[in-house]
Amino acid sequence: MILVWAFVVTAGVWVGAAGEAFAAGGVEYGIAARYPNDEGIGKDRDVLIFEDYELGHVDDLRRKGWRWNNKWGRGVYSLSEDPTLAFGGKKCLVKKMPRGREGAIMPRDLDSPEEGAVYHRVYLKFPKDAPSTRVMGITGVRDGWETWRAIGSAGWKPDGANYYCVTLTFHNRGGGIRPSWYPYHVDQKAQWGSNWDVNADIPTDRWFCMEIMTKLTTPGKVPGAEDTWRDGELRMWIDGKEVYTRTDVRYRTDPIVKTTMIFDQCYTSQKFKTDGVCYADNRVVARKYVGPMVTAKRPPTHPSLTGQPVKLPPRQKPESTGFGIANRYLNDRGIEKDPDVIFFEDFEVGELMELERRGWSPRWGPGLWANGTREKKGWKYYEIDDAAGAAFAGEKCLKKRLPKGGKGARMIRDLPAGEEVLYQRAYLKVPRKMPPNADHAVRIMGVTGVKDGTPTWQPYGARTPRSDGTGPFWLDLILVNFERRGKILSRKLVLQSQKTDTLYEVPGAEGKLPIDKWFCVEMKVKLNTPGEKDGELRLWVDGKEVLTVMQASFRSTRAVKIRSVQDEARGDTHHPFPDDYDFLVDNIVVARKYIGPAKGE
Repeated sequence: MILVWAFVVTAGVWVGAAGEAFAAGGVEYGIAARYPNDEGIGKDRDVLIFEDYELGHVDDLRRKGWRWNNKWGRGVYSLSEDPTLAFGGKKCLVKKMPRGREGAIMPRDLDSPEEGAVYHRVYLKFPKDAPSTRVMGITGVRDGWETWRAIGSAGWKPDGANYYCVTLTFHNRGGGIRPSWYPYHVDQKAQWGSNWDVNADIPTDRWFCMEIMTKLTTPGKVPGAEDTWRDGELRMWIDGKEVYTRTDVRYRTDPIVKTTMIFDQCYTSQKFKTDGVCYADNRVVARKYVGPMVTAKRPPTHPSLTGQPVKLPPRQKPESTGFGIANRYLNDRGIEKDPDVIFFEDFEVGELMELERRGWSPRWGPGLWANGTREKKGWKYYEIDDAAGAAFAGEKCLKKRLPKGGKGARMIRDLPAGEEVLYQRAYLKVPRKMPPNADHAVRIMGVTGVKDGTPTWQPYGARTPRSDGTGPFWLDLILVNFERRGKILSRKLVLQSQKTDTLYEVPGAEGKLPIDKWFCVEMKVKLNTPGEKDGELRLWVDGKEVLTVMQASFRSTRAVKIRSVQDEARGDTHHPFPDDYDFLVDNIVVARKYIGPAKGE
């Protein structure tokens, strides 16, 4: 499989160094709960814009402040003439996606710049066969700028004092519509905006309530630190249920940047490949949460209206403090005897075959075998390093070789029994010399899940189909190095789910991975309840949580469990390594509870 790095997807629900993130469970009611059928909602003191599209002609939107390019927008936007199409009233906005064209953007300025949160709610009807399209967004510019510059700045990286822009996109990937964000923000790593996946399904062929929110970052530096604040928020609700929350975004570093515009979109940068049409109605922009429309008045429940603090996800104390199983064992000595530890590997062996006797099996690959008989060749990519001072602890560690012209290998170790929750921790030492670009990203560790009675090596074979929830699934932690003219531009971690081919970027670890020094990486996988999206993925670097994915789905049956872990020295399927490389691993611990960094003397 080729990893495409033109954009990198992040977690649908994520936590970084500066914030919490989670998805709430029940329906939340907001301003709309005070106004049955949205009647009179436009007069609420916290409402900035209300548009019900009850107009004579689509051009009447222009006198209300909506703007779009007549040339690009020709034939894209119109008002429905059939009252049965509307969500409320007799008319709605019709958005046509014309094949062979890019579509259009319809922006509207806010009456005055906003410093705090801005909520943008709209009712949408999106057919299941509609093509992928950008849907809506919120944006802002610095004082004195024309507001259109925020949506006309593609490829221009925000610097904290010029602009920000957040766009919501719907992707039709065959079998369902999924949303993602396309934000321009200070911490993006390239000239183009980031791509953040949302682990939620878009309802199709019916009206539903979509609401997004941005809350600007506190400007300036954190007191007593050289760093600026990272507390901007990005949230999403579908039919009143929060499905995405991120609270660590840097939209700005200077107070001159404010929120100045919202926009509707029916647009793609790649041109629509098929014709399509979708509908919008009852749009509300406000300073507080709007929520779904009601037919009878009821009290709002959202914290922005009740004054109650926003609820954050409960945290297990050991995972939040960084102290886990390893805190009870100096330098991991004796950790293998802990009742929650499944196995410990310190590589204090005389030869590689002793690892095989402990349960490790090499897999030469990737995807180069059909029946599991070619494993032995995988050992040539590993060796026991007993050089003085090489190991993290003890006298020996494992050296993993990435060979020029090859693709490397992996070691797999089956678990004694299937597990519902698993933690895998390892110490890594990565040298200065690494593959120079994302085509040669290095897979370093992971877990595998299969159903009862299935050999664990099968998910890695060339004939493995994508999972339908009955197995298999597997997760790989990937190290990506970007260099130019010998200078390291970026080193990052990416977690790849090989059930849906989702890539979760780990921005909390970028630029913080030590070079030629040992550091601790730990991954947690918690399986979902069949039929629910309540699985978890978490990642720690040196005991600091840098990635949290919730609402994950790995299986549709309890017969699928976590049944093996892998240590990897492997590259992408289609890109052999351009040179010889190697790095070290030591003190692997696999357990049912959080492990944490080793405790020194």
